[in-house]
Amino acid sequence: MTAIDNRVLRYLDEKQITYKLLPTKTAGSLLQMAQSVDIDTSHLVRAVLLESDQGLLCVVLPVDNVIDFEALKNHTGHTYIPTELPAVKKYFPDCKTSVVPPFSFLYEIDVLFDNAVLSMSPWIIDIGIAETLIEISTPNQLSDDIANRCQQLSSSEAVLQLESSDEQQIVKIYAPEKSQVLNDLYSMPERPQLLNLLLKETHPQKDSLEALLNAHPQYSKLLTAYLKHSVFTLQTSQSESVTPAQLIASLTPELIICLLRGLIVWNEALLPADGPLGKQSLFKHAFISTQVAYKLVSFAGGIKMIDPITACAVTINQNVGYQLLYWLFKPEYFLFNRMMHANHQLSVIDIEKQFLAYGLASELIKQGHANAGELLMDRWQFNARDKIVCQYHHDSNYDGQYFHEVHLLLVVNYLLRHTGFGDTANAAYPEKSLQVLGINQSVLTEFCLKMADYEISLAE
Repeated sequence: MTAIDNRVLRYLDEKQITYKLLPTKTAGSLLQMAQSVDIDTSHLVRAVLLESDQGLLCVVLPVDNVIDFEALKNHTGHTYIPTELPAVKKYFPDCKTSVVPPFSFLYEIDVLFDNAVLSMSPWIIDIGIAETLIEISTPNQLSDDIANRCQQLSSSEAVLQLESSDEQQIVKIYAPEKSQVLNDLYSMPERPQLLNLLLKETHPQKDSLEALLNAHPQYSKLLTAYLKHSVFTLQTSQSESVTPAQLIASLTPELIICLLRGLIVWNEALLPADGPLGKQSLFKHAFISTQVAYKLVSFAGGIKMIDPITACAVTINQNVGYQLLYWLFKPEYFLFNRMMHANHQLSVIDIEKQFLAYGLASELIKQGHANAGELLMDRWQFNARDKIVCQYHHDSNYDGQYFHEVHLLLVVNYLLRHTGFGDTANAAYPEKSLQVLGINQSVLTEFCLKMADYEISLAE
């Protein structure tokens, strides 16, 4: 028994359930607290508060599972979205800010348990006690009560398990000093020489570019892997190894420089087990949107001073601000990507609410990934155009020097969002942006029909 006044602890005491308090070295999300004291993450159980026009629902699941919202709708008959962060506290008055306790039925809220949780032992949960987790060593003793009070959900119905055991490697302790992490990120210690060379090159000569690729064969190989799954023509058979000279013969030097910048920036945040192109949704969005921008400008015969190369350059790193999430909160970064992969129908804003609204990562999200991207690009000495477009790529009211480029991104993200893969919360028809770019509706409609023929995609 404990003197702490908490509804969940009183419930456990009444049921005579054995538990112990686990002090942590930090406040924050469940993962961040566990990381601070080397707790085995395979026992972590998290809860997510959702809402619909029918009321609230708490979903309880293992920390590395994600909710498939479309499947949840089919299962329950209702459309749920994550509850706004400021509203969470009022439902759980004896919990610290933004914590959703798994036993939310104690607060008159319906609870749905993923069956995978019921087979776990022990459970380690956050019930809203400052800098403290709770370990329940015999959760099976609660199975009858949970069966009476809660719905149960098979993982095959609406909860997706992460595919790879490599995820457990990611959801491990990651609590270095944040200042040192930021210094490493700003300086990019393993790749500054090549990126600095690429940033200085505006009109590279073919001979100097070939020498650059020969000096860094790993990036030449990465570029080749990407090109073979893109709309960009690679003038060689699929089975041949591609030389830097062949790459330059296939593409313009300017396009190679543009694509390499993006690949180098994003390559750090990929899992080696996923292969050279990775499976992370943010990475795929960067390169799919780049292909859409390139093809749209080419299809329209050029757009208001924007050529296809410029279209690629301003598009490829529009979401680079999420690199801060990777470097500071790696577990949340990879879970965030899995959530995007499982729920293409949701905007990135809704996904942020579920995974990133709680704990220390919420401070980063409050700043906005566009502002974070501008900060990183400034530290990495990107040109003014790319920095400003990154900062304003969601702002339809931007009317500065690069407003054509900003409106191009608004159209590209609309197209991706409209087809179920995009990062904008607003899927409204971008009439203003099309007017700015001089693209009429018939041209956009014809291009949309062509998108399937272009096979714009990345291998899974």
